[in-house]
Amino acid sequence: MPRPNSRSLLLSQLLLGLVAAAGLGTGCGRKGPVLIPVSGLVTLDGKPLPATVVEFEQERGVNMATGITGDDGRFTLTTYKIGAGATPGMHRVQLSCRVSDSPGKTVWHTPKHYASFDTSGLTAEVSPTQNTVTFELKSQGTPVRK
Repeated sequence: MPRPNSRSLLLSQLLLGLVAAAGLGTGCGRKGPVLIPVSGLVTLDGKPLPATVVEFEQERGVNMATGITGDDGRFTLTTYKIGAGATPGMHRVQLSCRVSDSPGKTVWHTPKHYASFDTSGLTAEVSPTQNTVTFELKSQGTPVRK
């Protein structure tokens, strides 16, 4: 199975940084929400899954936090400031790793159902005492979250 190359991973991380930086200007001088640093690991069938977009959503479209896994499958979440984490509480989670092979053709490295908050079946609680998470994805069957 082809893997995303380091250039596409770097471009994805740059885009993520730009989106995060754009969020810095939205506070108008007000203090933002409480954020807790969150990191974790994503595996697929027991192997680290690189170049995977990890997204946490506390409420529909509110308090989003994102990260991208490195070659070792590890990620750190970003909200308004790179690496700042996520808001405390329960979050729905979606994970996707896909590459456009050619115009109109997408190769998925994660099963498609993980790429939607509504179908992934993944959740995570963020708190000062629970700020690391592992998602053990399966090519087939039900996801395992530890």
